[in-house]
Amino acid sequence: MSISKTHIRKATDLKLGESSVIKGFENEHISAKFMEIGCLPKSPIRLIRKGPAGKTMYLRINGNAFALRQEEAAQIILKF
Repeated sequence: MSISKTHIRKATDLKLGESSVIKGFENEHISAKFMEIGCLPKSPIRLIRKGPAGKTMYLRINGNAFALRQEEAAQIILKF
């Protein structure tokens, strides 16, 4: 499935306390790693807080808490 680059919303676009649903991932390599830890498409995702300098994002995904680097969170594509 092809996704238009101009209409992509990523986890890095979430505002503090905002929730969404995961649509997919940017590339296959990182998607396998996310799926291994239970971060699956159609999972609910919520931004809990950002770390110092905004380089780390604390997310609740499918009921589990994760701390992801900005670069990792940018690989998560969200539904609008």
